[in-house]
Amino acid sequence: LQGKELKNKKTEPLGTRESFDESFVFQKIPDPANVNVRITLVQHGFLNKQVAFVVLGGEMVSKGRGVAHWKAMLEHPEEQVCEWQDLQLF
Repeated sequence: LQGKELKNKKTEPLGTRESFDESFVFQKIPDPANVNVRITLVQHGFLNKQVAFVVLGGEMVSKGRGVAHWKAMLEHPEEQVCEWQDLQLF
């Protein structure tokens, strides 16, 4: 909240694969209008370079399918909402 990281999850290394299938489970968010989720793909090595990202949230921080996914999660808080997202390159 207020620009702070609430949770950090490291996934299995991607290797040479071009896609990965990860689930992210969140606790109920008290004020979802002021929260967004940013998922960042990092290339680990000498510089730990950020390669790509996706943002789920309101229209101020996200766009297209990211907004639709966020709205679906808010409309169905007790259900698992699964959607594929395209990463945006840095």
